[in-house]
Amino acid sequence: MQRVFYLVLNNFKNDSRVLRTCFFLKRNGYEVSVIALHDAGQLVSEVVNEIQVDRVRLVTRAWYKNKILQLIKFAEWSFSALWRARRADV
Repeated sequence: MQRVFYLVLNNFKNDSRVLRTCFFLKRNGYEVSVIALHDAGQLVSEVVNEIQVDRVRLVTRAWYKNKILQLIKFAEWSFSALWRARRADV
């Protein structure tokens, strides 16, 4: 079974588009996981409708919003998400 990691830049709370895509992949024999951003009050790892969701906690999340700091935040998220998805086939 091939592993698919779906990377999203939101907290995956109400993302029906991604959920429908994950269901489609799961029905067709793929093992699907979603990697999303962590927000306060959410679990870091949970199963949502049979889809594994792992959320990335960012150290830089509380920093101010300007272009350079946003770039640093994106770099932190990218590194963390890609590190978690290193076992993926797709």
